[in-house]
Amino acid sequence: MTMSKKRQQRFEEVRPLIRRILVRHWDPLDVSDTPEASDEYHAYEFRIFERLESDDSVADIARYLRQIERSAMGGPPVDPNADADAAHAAAVELCRIDI
Repeated sequence: MTMSKKRQQRFEEVRPLIRRILVRHWDPLDVSDTPEASDEYHAYEFRIFERLESDDSVADIARYLRQIERSAMGGPPVDPNADADAAHAAAVELCRIDI
């Protein structure tokens, strides 16, 4: 499926913000202190953008982030409560983005 030019442009505008939120608030791989790893979550940015376009709730986005942690990043977290809090905090910030 090709993306409309307007949609692509909007994604490119908000992509740095999505990336910054993921690194600052979620960061399950702990890359925030490694500038060259700032694109570590690149693979998830567009799907998050789509979820924001669809008006997914904070809970839905937090659940998606937790799903990524479990399925794409190798299993259960060391501290499930802290990771759940981080996913929720990131989801709150992501939902503030005006898509």
